[in-house]
Amino acid sequence: MKKSVLVLLCVITLATAASAQRRANELWFKHAIGFRYELLHSGILGVSYERFWTTHSSFEVMGMSIFSEGIEAAGFYKFTSTFPGLSPQFRWFVGPGAHVASWYNKKPKDPVVVGIDAIVGLGFVFYNIPVGISVDWRPQIDIVSQHPDKQNDVLKRFNPEKLGITFRYTMKQH
Repeated sequence: MKKSVLVLLCVITLATAASAQRRANELWFKHAIGFRYELLHSGILGVSYERFWTTHSSFEVMGMSIFSEGIEAAGFYKFTSTFPGLSPQFRWFVGPGAHVASWYNKKPKDPVVVGIDAIVGLGFVFYNIPVGISVDWRPQIDIVSQHPDKQNDVLKRFNPEKLGITFRYTMKQH
């Protein structure tokens, strides 16, 4: 009798572990589109589109603007994974990227800015409703800039003040 209970417990444990592993390896979502707000720069609003290629990699494109000052576009290749012991609804991500911008009404003007970015963040996707929320930090370095201060000072090319929150409508793979 004890052996039967032990075998049954082992089978239940293995089935639960296999189910949890399958759920963790599912795509978080296939496509998502949403709105972004930069928390450290008041007034920077944007849109975001993300597409997962595999269970652990995606590509995201963002377009942001302070309508009275200029526009910025950025793209990222993100590596995504779950947290051990937590629901697969929670994920972390990290990845490289690039940006191009034009700040035409800023003083002084910087008509063309091109640079490299990084992104680090946390995300959550609701399973019952098609909504995802993520918070990220995306520091950037301007490689090409016509801003007079950035011409002579490499440290002024680094912009660490890119903390944002994104709300997305998610389209799951069926």
